Amino acid sequence: MRSHLLCIWMLTFPILAIAQPWTYGVVLHYPMNGNCEDISGNGLDGIVSATLSTDRFGNANSCYSFNGSTEFIDLPNSSLLRPNFPFTVAYWVYLDAWSGGHVASDYVDDIYSGFWVACNTDGTINQNYAQNGAIGSSNRRTLRSNMSLQTGQWYHITAVYKGLNDMKLYIDCELAASTYTGSGSALVYSGASGNLARKDTQGNGAADYLDGKLDELIIWDREVTLEEVTQLCDYSTTVDDVGTAHLGTAPHITSAIASRGHLSVSILGQGAFALQLLDPTGKLITTQRFGASTTERSADLKLPASAGVYILVLERDGSICDRYKFVSTDN
Repeated sequence: MRSHLLCIWMLTFPILAIAQPWTYGVVLHYPMNGNCEDISGNGLDGIVSATLSTDRFGNANSCYSFNGSTEFIDLPNSSLLRPNFPFTVAYWVYLDAWSGGHVASDYVDDIYSGFWVACNTDGTINQNYAQNGAIGSSNRRTLRSNMSLQTGQWYHITAVYKGLNDMKLYIDCELAASTYTGSGSALVYSGASGNLARKDTQGNGAADYLDGKLDELIIWDREVTLEEVTQLCDYSTTVDDVGTAHLGTAPHITSAIASRGHLSVSILGQGAFALQLLDPTGKLITTQRFGASTTERSADLKLPASAGVYILVLERDGSICDRYKFVSTDN
């Protein structure tokens, strides 16, 4: 995701109010916009031992890369990250190799505890919970995808934990055919803090590290529905900057508030430009144009009646200055 925090903080929260169903119950949200700050409001910032990298949109310093041997991110030790059933974990992952943990609630040498999602050595994805015992199949319950992920490609992963024998794994927002293994029968946390990109699953003290990238991690203290999972693949907190966007006098969006079917947008910047509302295919829904007389402008756009993904674009002289994709529910 992009690292321009002003626009993300001021624009993301009003827009997320539109997308209320999937944002309800979020306890941790790392957009990874140049840092590992939690924007859920719970202050669960990560401690980074990893490298900023290019995200799936080609934006620099907008996700984290891990070298497969020493790099990871520590999660804070918080009871919010030790949920009871149901709960959900979602994120984007890019694999340079088939290996490593992706998200783990606990990290204790040679112990299975809490929950985790990881990649097997054959490229399959597994979501797990465990009962705080020695590493072995009797102390964990696992749902393992039948398909293997390819290296060199981004995937969206959603792991839904509804109950002891009721888990769902979505890959690119499609329910993945999967198989249960292990006979663990309880979710028990160790009390230790967790990690991103590291998990001990070998029973010999050696950790499994992710060789690849992670982006846009979200954890909920509830089950996310199929409809919400579908929205997640379209949702982005990205604000794509082109040229001198957000610098000097280039126009940019400073806030957007939805109410009663309308989107009120505030814009800062000099010169003539146009604000466009597009559908996901890029089809123009409406345009509001501004002259060069003022630097602070506002717009009132009527939102479409149907729910879906929409895009705000600021354009000047044929170039995009600011762009934001968001999800709107029925108005």
